[in-house]
Amino acid sequence: MIVVEDILSEVVKKSSVVVGFELSFQYGTLREIVENLNTLGKGGKVKYPLVALIEPFKQRITDDGARSSLRLLIATMTKKTLKADERLEQNYKPILFPAYEALIGEIKKVTISSTLDHTLINHFEMGRESLQGYDKAILDDHIDAIEINDMNVLFRENKCNNLTKNF
Repeated sequence: MIVVEDILSEVVKKSSVVVGFELSFQYGTLREIVENLNTLGKGGKVKYPLVALIEPFKQRITDDGARSSLRLLIATMTKKTLKADERLEQNYKPILFPAYEALIGEIKKVTISSTLDHTLINHFEMGRESLQGYDKAILDDHIDAIEINDMNVLFRENKCNNLTKNF
């Protein structure tokens, strides 16, 4: 059985090496991820930068493997007072963009998909937007984030060691 959560956990570890700083990995529903991050924060453990696999996600099982449609979030702490240009310089360019590029590069190594087409959304302070600004943050922390939607990835089980290609 192909376990996407295990594959992405290894991908994030390898991405951390590529970018030169630790990336935390979480998976689950948004509610569960928020609860986990709150618990980590109380224990003084590293929460951010974060790569999160948002569940549920669809998988189509075929003879070729498991085609998964993934929704990922790459997030880092921010200050509520920062403007977009400051966020770009302080959070996106040095942290989020390199983490994104490393993550995509490592996913490409473990998939047999020829492309990793997806939708990318840069969230300068992620929350629910209204005319008055952001009503409520998605996470309890102030974050800047890259949201990746509809990333269709084909994973194939390697019969020799039960992991995907190149692992």
